[in-house]
Amino acid sequence: MSQLPILCRCCRDIATSLLVLLCTSCGELNYYSQALRGHVEIMKGSRPIEQLLTLDTTPKESKKQLKAVLEIRKFASEILHLPDNNSYKSFTELKRDYVVWNVFAAAEFSTDLLTWCFPITGCLPYRGYFGRNDALDYARQLESEGHDVHVGGVSAYSTLGWFADPVLDTMLGHGMTWAARIIFHELAHQKLYIQNDTELNEAFADTVAMIGVRMWLQSNSQDAEYESFREQLVREADFHALVTEFRERYKVLYAQDMPDDEKRRRKEELHRDMYRKYHLLKEFKWGKNTEYDTWFGDNPNNARIGTITTYRDLAPQLEDLYLANGGDIQKFYETMQTLSVCTRDERRKFLADAHTETSSNRSCRP
Repeated sequence: MSQLPILCRCCRDIATSLLVLLCTSCGELNYYSQALRGHVEIMKGSRPIEQLLTLDTTPKESKKQLKAVLEIRKFASEILHLPDNNSYKSFTELKRDYVVWNVFAAAEFSTDLLTWCFPITGCLPYRGYFGRNDALDYARQLESEGHDVHVGGVSAYSTLGWFADPVLDTMLGHGMTWAARIIFHELAHQKLYIQNDTELNEAFADTVAMIGVRMWLQSNSQDAEYESFREQLVREADFHALVTEFRERYKVLYAQDMPDDEKRRRKEELHRDMYRKYHLLKEFKWGKNTEYDTWFGDNPNNARIGTITTYRDLAPQLEDLYLANGGDIQKFYETMQTLSVCTRDERRKFLADAHTETSSNRSCRP
């Protein structure tokens, strides 16, 4: 599957591990220990990009990418008004496909993701592991308890600004538009992070990233790349709409009073129906684009479905809020900051009306 709809399922509990490693229970000690080891590995391997650009040993293609990273980083601070700190100004080469593998889980008859809670980041709908085998071991444990489970590799890494997060080679494997979107997304989390509201945090970061990428491509007159990005966003929206449609159908099924075996049979029927609809979408609207084939080929389950809908449901409302603020990114940030003191329900009500009123005359407080 293309990772573009899920840029930031990164291991945000890493920063927490640095503070609670010594006081955690024995059952969690191994988890926090691996998080700490993985974090140290990344930070020890990082080198300033400016330094790497001066070395003859840095390959020519790598220098080209790293120069572009610095331009993207400068754009993030100067144009998007994202934090101007040392994050994403250094580089670490991991020489593997992903930096972190996240484990997601849901009950057999629910599309709501399980959550794990940490002292600083709050409750998150995943657990992140620096080792794939560790993630798979934990996934098998959850499966043995009867849960639907999904393990997803992640290209990006973030400590929410607690440390100077480096750019990773895993972030550069899909072109510079992809890299720009990741960097804008991660820096947006440093701009705003509301504890215990993953849906809003991720939608905010992805909205900022999409706005940023559009502005960045236009500022560089990359018309062909801009059109390609626009088409990709259309596919993402279509994919999310399809998964959301079936999430609601699963909810209806799971709420019915019937034997579990009958629910399992109908659940499989819905899986097949969703795949058929995807096939039609791919064949007749996307020009046979195959970027989501892996997602469907790996037998979608409740956990997989939850990862998509959890992270994308609020994005259209945040785009409306940005437009309601006149397309002014600073005003958009200011409005979002006011939401941090509101309850979750107040935030949802506020966003539901984002397309009808401007931020200057409304408050999420009753």
